[in-house]
Amino acid sequence: MIDLLTYQGDSASLPAKLTAILSRQSGVSAEVEATVRDILRQVAERGDEALVEYTAQFDGVSLSPSGLRVPAKVLANAREAMDASLVEALEGGGIAGAALDVFELEPLPAESPLRGLDNTMLAPHNANVSPVVWQRVDENTIANLLQGLREVERGPRDGDDVR
Repeated sequence: MIDLLTYQGDSASLPAKLTAILSRQSGVSAEVEATVRDILRQVAERGDEALVEYTAQFDGVSLSPSGLRVPAKVLANAREAMDASLVEALEGGGIAGAALDVFELEPLPAESPLRGLDNTMLAPHNANVSPVVWQRVDENTIANLLQGLREVERGPRDGDDVR
């Protein structure tokens, strides 16, 4: 579960609030975390074979490794058609707005028409795929914030551990 923190108060109490968040338990059991780690390891080691196996096990969908491949030309054509259609729909009012965080080229090129649209929000892509990863991202973010606050108070020192 992701907690949203809205901070309204004095900056002096912020480090204590962030430290309290870091000390919370993730709510993910050790067994679930171990299972997720094993699945990720299997996919990294065995590739498509493991992906096909776990898709059948968890999603009930039968795939074949050859069915996972899409020719590059098909992908390129689909991307170009989608990009043009999206921009056209946003400019013409067919879509009221879009919030996008994944692009074919990242970062999104400066000349992309998406950058100039008032009804489009653009954000960097975060591939957070599980509660375990979400927890780690939250912990690292808060640790970095705390480190930054410490540096502001005392100035940076050689050897500071910034994750």
